Amino acid sequence: MVIGDSNLEVWLVVLMLVMVLGQTAGLVVAITILNRRLKTLHNLLEQVSGTVLKQSETARDLLNRSGWIREKLPVWEERAQFEIERVSNQLQRIDRISAEKLAAAQEGVRLSSRKAEYALTQFTRQTSRVDYWVRIPAIYTSATLQGLAAGIKHFLRNGRSHQPATHLPDEETFI
Repeated sequence: MVIGDSNLEVWLVVLMLVMVLGQTAGLVVAITILNRRLKTLHNLLEQVSGTVLKQSETARDLLNRSGWIREKLPVWEERAQFEIERVSNQLQRIDRISAEKLAAAQEGVRLSSRKAEYALTQFTRQTSRVDYWVRIPAIYTSATLQGLAAGIKHFLRNGRSHQPATHLPDEETFI
């Protein structure tokens, strides 16, 4: 390569010009694409901005309309707290009264059980006494009367024909 060669210099300048033109064309294409994307992004941002503005106006309107709710919330909260405490106190009172009534009922059942047990014990004792003084003597009396009746029947049927034993009672025993 010779520095004074004009043919080579022309080719190098042409090559450099083509490269600069290629780079410029690439930059133009890239800028065009980027410009389109920026326009699309700008349109989307305008839509979102409009939606946000509408929503913020709606929210502001709701806040303005619900201002009375915000004013009433402390009163409602205080009332709810009061009602919760009132119901809690009533439940505690009901629980205490129920426990007292249950304890009283249990004591009543214990007392009734003791009285019923005492009554049954006394009834058993009296039944035993009646048995001892009425039924047992009645059984003995009945047995004695049945024995006498059998003896009288036998005596009346057979008369005095019964002979006394001629042998000793011990002899019959050891046969």
